[in-house]
Amino acid sequence: MPPMHWVASQRIIGARRLLEDSDWSVERIAGATGFGTASNFRNLFRREVGVTPSVYRTSYRSDQRPSVGAGARGAVQPGDGPFRAGGEPAQ
Repeated sequence: MPPMHWVASQRIIGARRLLEDSDWSVERIAGATGFGTASNFRNLFRREVGVTPSVYRTSYRSDQRPSVGAGARGAVQPGDGPFRAGGEPAQ
């Protein structure tokens, strides 16, 4: 797998997690996962996953899961996953 494709797939994984487990806006998720603009994020997400981020969130979100703001154990927190705040890869 080419390096840039791997990076994009890791960003998609992080975005999927945030869409499922947080109440963050698409704009905030785009920035946190390194996609830049919400428009760029929506286009790339749809191309890779097959649905828009909003449709994905509606389809795959579990109402049983706590949101980021809930502070519950197991919830996705800012800085979790392969990216730090601002979308930079964690090392």
